[in-house]
Amino acid sequence: MVTTDFSENSTEDISDYEFTVVGGELTHTAEIGWVLGGSPLAFENTIAEQLADDTESLFYTYLWQDGGYAPVETFVNGQGIWLGFTETFDFDITGEPFTEAQSITYPQGWSMIYNPLVRDIDVTMLSFTVDDETAMYNDAILNGWITEPIYGNDMSDYYTAETLELWSAYWLGVLVEGLTVNYIPHEEQETREIAQREYDWELTLNNLIIAGDETSDIAWDMLDYPLAPIPPATDYIDMAIIHPEWEFVLGDRFISDIRPVTNWEEIQEYSISFNGTGDMTLNWSFENIPETEDIIFTYGDEDYNLRELDELTLTIDGYDVGLLRVGQVLSYSELHIPTEFGLSPAYPNPFNPSTTISYQLPAPGSVLLAIYNVNGQLIEELVSSMQEAGYHQITWNADSQPSGLYFVRMTAGDYVSTQKMLLLK
Repeated sequence: MVTTDFSENSTEDISDYEFTVVGGELTHTAEIGWVLGGSPLAFENTIAEQLADDTESLFYTYLWQDGGYAPVETFVNGQGIWLGFTETFDFDITGEPFTEAQSITYPQGWSMIYNPLVRDIDVTMLSFTVDDETAMYNDAILNGWITEPIYGNDMSDYYTAETLELWSAYWLGVLVEGLTVNYIPHEEQETREIAQREYDWELTLNNLIIAGDETSDIAWDMLDYPLAPIPPATDYIDMAIIHPEWEFVLGDRFISDIRPVTNWEEIQEYSISFNGTGDMTLNWSFENIPETEDIIFTYGDEDYNLRELDELTLTIDGYDVGLLRVGQVLSYSELHIPTEFGLSPAYPNPFNPSTTISYQLPAPGSVLLAIYNVNGQLIEELVSSMQEAGYHQITWNADSQPSGLYFVRMTAGDYVSTQKMLLLK
């Protein structure tokens, strides 16, 4: 660094202070497919106007709003969006960079966030403020303000984000009202220490973690990591451990289920959901599970002993639920009946023109499943009959309906649940 005064006297020195030089125009490459993104420059016109001189191909933009996806035309500072590109191309945007720290408040629930600064930020350098109290990332987790981890997406699957990178957006699970994230530039980056937790026993199924730990709780606790909402990509197969009975603020889909099970007095059951279409290969590993205990996965009408197989390929068509059992399973072919009522989010959502709606009944009974528009008017009754206990699904074809927001409502005895669906034509 060289500095010169008005008399042209100069001095030169080397500084370890980090700084970023940026102008009012940046170039980036759009890849075919769906990506979580955000703009590092602020601009007043629309995304379409920014890209008009770079491509004539179709692209789609959605934000996460009120528990569902909705089309969006421009970026909002700190709010990430899904961008779907139909071809690969280079583009440039023009606008104003953010040169000062940015503090952005996010609502309770899942939020798509992005770093508005023109530099990467280690997630441990983020600070969070609630009711005039400020805490760094790790302390915010311990305070119960946010969940771990922050999720990124690599255009094929979710991953744990350790850095908020330029152009990318991420899913943050917010557990409290009025949480503000502080994005601070030019902070010294510290090395993040990653501690690998060891459980009393552990089973991994693709990206899912099932384990026993004497410090955990049978209900949700901070060891049970929720999964971010399902991407809008039609070729994506989502896999999750589901717990609708927890009524958790971030939804019923989890990537880990850690229970206080340190012995094998009873069978442990885990409901595994699949959303998507296509073939999916399952791989697994397990540690410290006694050889006397069975590890059985039931899908459809088939039972698979995971101790006897190296991998398993399933054909997924819409939404379905499998059952993983760990323990001394006396009958592999016993029918699995859910223990709670449940109405799962429709898939796909947004959709055009049809979507699959799945629900579960712990006992036989009368079920009413109906579609309503935003004015509360009844559009169609999909189910109105007595049904057996178990997992059920039905497809709604909305080809005759206009684009817009719809609601599916399930009533079964005292149980009532409603989910949003967005029809885009």
